[in-house]
Amino acid sequence: VQETLTFLMESIKLNGDIEPAEEMNYILATVNSWLGNYDDAAAWYQNILKKHPSDSLLRNKLLEMLTINERLPAIQQQLDTLYRQRKINREQVLLLAEYNQVSKNAQKNNLLLQSFKPADRDEKISLLKLNIMAAMQKSNYPEVLSLLKKINALYKISDTSGIEQMDEYMRATAQFTFYTAARTYALMKQNTNALSYLEKSLQCGLLYKNLFDQDKAWQGLRSSSTWKALMKNYATAMEDYITNMIAPLGFKNPIGYRIPDQAIQY
Repeated sequence: VQETLTFLMESIKLNGDIEPAEEMNYILATVNSWLGNYDDAAAWYQNILKKHPSDSLLRNKLLEMLTINERLPAIQQQLDTLYRQRKINREQVLLLAEYNQVSKNAQKNNLLLQSFKPADRDEKISLLKLNIMAAMQKSNYPEVLSLLKKINALYKISDTSGIEQMDEYMRATAQFTFYTAARTYALMKQNTNALSYLEKSLQCGLLYKNLFDQDKAWQGLRSSSTWKALMKNYATAMEDYITNMIAPLGFKNPIGYRIPDQAIQY
C-alpha cells in the first residue's frame, strides 16, 4: 500500500496538474487512511468537500479521520456544519452539545437541544452528563451530586460490585459517575468521600494517570498518604493501560472524560 501511495504521488508530480483530479483526491484519502496517515487523509477529504460541501457521506468520512487523531476543534466545526445542513444524526447532536459545553457555549447548546427528546436510557444519561458539566462549570456542586444520583438510579450503579458483569457502556458510565463524584467532593473539601470515590473509579477501570495529574481538583490531596497509596497500588495497572489499551479505530487511551471546569485538557 505504501508503494501504491508513492506511485500515486509521483504520478501527480509528473502530470503537472496544480490540483489533482477529484477521483485522485478520493483515492489518496482512502490509501492514506489505510496507512494510518489520518491527517493526510483528512486533508484530501477536505479538498473534495470544497467542491461538494453538501455531501454528508464525505463529511462523515472526514469526521472519522479527525476523530481518530482527536482534532477536537475541527470535529466541532464539522459537526456544526452537519447541524446547519440538517444532516446530523442523534449521536452527533449529543457529541456537538458536549463540545459546545466544553467551550462553555451554553446559549448555543440551548438552541441545539431545545427540541431534542431522549429516545432511550442512554440518551437520557447523555443529557444528564451535559447538565452535570454545566452545573460543574457554575460550581454548583450539590446539583452535580443530585444529577449523578439520577444517572446511578437509571443504571442501578451503587458500588463496584459486579463490575466484571458490566457491559462496556455501563462500565464507562460507572467510571464517569464515580470520578465526577470524586472530584466534586474534592472541590467541596470532603476529602474522605473524594478519595473513596476516586478508588471506586480506579476499580472500574478509569486508569488514566494523566487525567489525575492534570485535574486541578486534586491539588490539595496529591500530598496526602491516601492519594500516594492509591497511585502506588494502581501504578502497574495505569502503566499497562497506557501501553496496551487500543481503541476500535486504532488510537491509544480512548479516555472519554472531559474536565468540565478546566480549559486545558490533559
